[in-house]
Amino acid sequence: MVSLLFSFRGRIGRKQYWFGTSAVGFISFVGQMIATASSLSSFDLKDPAEKLSAAAGSSLVALPMFVLILWVSLAIQFKRFHDRGRTGWISMAPMALIVLLLVSILGDIFSNAPLERMFSDALPYFGLLMLVSVGFFIELGCLPSVDGPNKYGPPPGAPPTLEPTRPSGAVDKGSSLLGAQSAMDRAIAEASKPQPAAQQRLAPPPAPAFAAPRATTQRAPAGFGRRVAR
Repeated sequence: MVSLLFSFRGRIGRKQYWFGTSAVGFISFVGQMIATASSLSSFDLKDPAEKLSAAAGSSLVALPMFVLILWVSLAIQFKRFHDRGRTGWISMAPMALIVLLLVSILGDIFSNAPLERMFSDALPYFGLLMLVSVGFFIELGCLPSVDGPNKYGPPPGAPPTLEPTRPSGAVDKGSSLLGAQSAMDRAIAEASKPQPAAQQRLAPPPAPAFAAPRATTQRAPAGFGRRVAR
């Protein structure tokens, strides 16, 4: 929820976009109610200085709400444009038109232009704002997501891919030195241990490669005329 409303990274689908837009509408409604309630008390004031102070207090209440609504709206539109494979900076187009509209109105006011001229100067900007709003409605609220991952991330609902991270070179060098030192310490400790008695005995001499042949006794043949004993 926090990532949906405040993060500018990643992608969201149409369902998440409409959910976030509804949340922005609810926040706007609450902000307007608070600003209206805080400004009602200024109607009963007679002193102009007190009215100005009350109006300034209402502005201080409304300003954080306006900043919050603007941030959340841009975050939602950025991620939805990412899901469509486009840059999120397109979301700034309405703000640019609003700034141009305000500059036109303020210029006509300071030049004491008639109301008809002020309206005619502001009309093109209102028309462009309407066209941009319709384009945003179709692009962000109606068109589906781009298939597969893009440069802004995986599609909405896809499980995140975990990539193994490799430590920096300084960490690798330090870990290798520590590993070599610990291996040397273990080797020295093993060498300093007393050997058991069974291992200290001398090994028996190796057996000769070729054994000497055994002497075989043969019976003498029986003599002539003698009877062999049975």
